[in-house]
Order: sequence, then C-alpha cells, then structure tokens
Amino acid sequence: MAVAYIPAYLEDRAIFVKERANGLYGPTSFIVANFITGLPYLFVITMLFSVVAYWLTNFRPTAGSFFSWVMWLFLDLIAAESLVVLISSIVPIFVVALAATAFANGLWMSVGGFLVTPGSLNVFWRYVFHYIDYQSYVFQVPPVRVHAHSRRSAAVPLHVHAKRS
Repeated sequence: MAVAYIPAYLEDRAIFVKERANGLYGPTSFIVANFITGLPYLFVITMLFSVVAYWLTNFRPTAGSFFSWVMWLFLDLIAAESLVVLISSIVPIFVVALAATAFANGLWMSVGGFLVTPGSLNVFWRYVFHYIDYQSYVFQVPPVRVHAHSRRSAAVPLHVHAKRS
C-alpha cells in the first residue's frame, strides 16, 4: 500500500515547492500536516485488514491481543509511509521513486527474518540492514504476543494438534 502514496505525495510536494517559494509555509508544517492527515486513513486500512486477517490466522481471541496486533500493524504502516515520503522527497521523479521504494521494501523483506533467518545472514547484511529494518520487529513481536499463552507449541505444526483434538 505504501507505494500507492507516491503519486499523491509528489503532487503535494510540487504544490508545496510553489507555495514555499511564495513564503506561505515551511517544510516542517508541510510534513507535520501531511503526517497528521494521513493517520486516520492508515488506521482505517489497519482496522479493515485486521478485522479479517487476525481472526483467520487463529490468534488468541482476546481484545488485548487483537489491539496489540492492530498497534504493531499501524506502526508498521506509519513507518512504510514515512519511507515513501523520505524516498519521494530525495528523488521527486515518479518512476525512480517507485523503483527505489519497491527496492527498499524488497530489501526489508529479504533481511527481515521472515524469508531468511537472521542467523543465516552474513555479518554485513545482518548488522547493516536487519537491525534497522522496521518490518523485522513487526513480524517478530505480534506472533510472540498472540501465541504467548497458547496451548500449542510453535515447534509442532498446526495439523498435528488438529489430529489430537
């Protein structure tokens, strides 16, 4: 979803450049206003996804666990949108910003620990990219929290528990 924000941000940035040249407002007010107006939309996206996906994944059915999941996903979306703003501010060309953002997201997915375990990454990839990857923390914390008091073990596949019941 983050890359879908690039065209809108680039249009807003072009307007900002003209208005800043006229002395209407500065970069801080532009970024803060842009951030605040985007938060409700990110929260709606987070809730719509979580209402469906959380219950389909059979996580712990408590309100605390659900809202913890929502919080981590919301923070992840904020970080992803912030990455889009950063890259689009550095490179205000649509195609280049789109490619750079897609590359950054692909890099975060590759070193985040979901596809390749952090222990199998060499020292360079682990210390340069894995520990600054915001997605790695989002993918590690919620499963631990929502399965913390689960009856099943993480080492045993779900279908084994289904046969015992």
